[in-house]
Amino acid sequence: MLTASAAARPLTLRLAAVQWAAVLALGYGLLQVLAQAPGQEMPDTVQYARLALHRTGTPWAATAAPAARQECRDRINLPVGGRSAVPQTLVTPSEDRVEACVRLFVRAAGSGTGIGDPRYTAIFAARPLYPLLAAGPVAVLGVAWGMWLPALACGLLAGMLVFALLRTLGASTGAALAGQLLCYVLPVGFWALRPMSEGPSLAATLTALLGAALTVRQPARPRPGLTLLAVGTAAGFLTRYSTAVLVTAALAAVLLVLAALPRTRTRTVAAAAAVAAAGALAQPFAAKALGWPGTAVTLQDTFTRHFNRPAVAHPWRMLLDLEGQLWPDWLHSIGTQPLLPIAVLAGAVALWRTSRAAAALVLAVAATGLATVAAHPVMTEADRLVSPLWLAAVIGLPLWLPRTPRA
Repeated sequence: MLTASAAARPLTLRLAAVQWAAVLALGYGLLQVLAQAPGQEMPDTVQYARLALHRTGTPWAATAAPAARQECRDRINLPVGGRSAVPQTLVTPSEDRVEACVRLFVRAAGSGTGIGDPRYTAIFAARPLYPLLAAGPVAVLGVAWGMWLPALACGLLAGMLVFALLRTLGASTGAALAGQLLCYVLPVGFWALRPMSEGPSLAATLTALLGAALTVRQPARPRPGLTLLAVGTAAGFLTRYSTAVLVTAALAAVLLVLAALPRTRTRTVAAAAAVAAAGALAQPFAAKALGWPGTAVTLQDTFTRHFNRPAVAHPWRMLLDLEGQLWPDWLHSIGTQPLLPIAVLAGAVALWRTSRAAAALVLAVAATGLATVAAHPVMTEADRLVSPLWLAAVIGLPLWLPRTPRA
């Protein structure tokens, strides 16, 4: 356990340590490029690709075919049993089959229902940051590479933010590098490296979390922590505001408690609590002012299979019914494969031993994974939606390693 004097010392990131983190990120990124280039697309990727293409000046109606082409190739070659985290050796599909798939997508996109429903498009249009980041690469490299590389970069950045957070908590360089590697290889990293908004969203979440941790650990230097907290909140809102609201509210709740406790009460923590609370309160109003779809639309999207079925008369009642079905199934699944609860519990204990304030911040953010699953009770999506819960293991487990004293 850290001594009081060690905990009070400013924990600065040394240049050599940061260089090791950058080498690990670049090395892992290169392995991803060699193993999976240009990255297996997901169904959501097509919608983000249409938005990115539209930002390059392509008319909206003309974005459907190029956006769908790589997804069609991946779908035709999809292994039996679905998408896998293990790279597959696949045969290039015939162009006739690909073009037939593309024509079906274009027809559906122009139908005004299902994926062509304006409400469905609006859900993705309310996540502007990832398509904005991808627009330039898409214009230069094409859809497949252009959509994947920005997501890959954000996922690799997320690992470096884990490294910085662990160093802030007093971990040695080796332990921090271990946490960075865990971020890449555990499910939270697998989803973050897909061509979707998960990578940018995770990077924004960890930026805000690092900022909050800095305000607690280094109250004498308020500017870095408050800046990162504000930047992470803003980036999260522009990436996927439903996730950002949960993360910001979780941080605000913990920081408000810390600001009230004698041992952690400082002006810096109080300022951080104010920033997080303001962000949590402002985001729903900002989303409404921008005309972004709210919870009612996303529930209908879930229950109508992306608006392919008639609207549900009582979505909230149906949500409660599905909760009763989802959680027993989910608990059974993790009971038969208990790596997640064991890793999270071990990480939580290590965090608590190191710093109770930091533990509260990390665990509150990790718990947003459970809240996201509760808001979208679809078993086939649970692994992806719950992935932030792995942050408790990613950040906590390396803290069991010995910490080197600092001068």
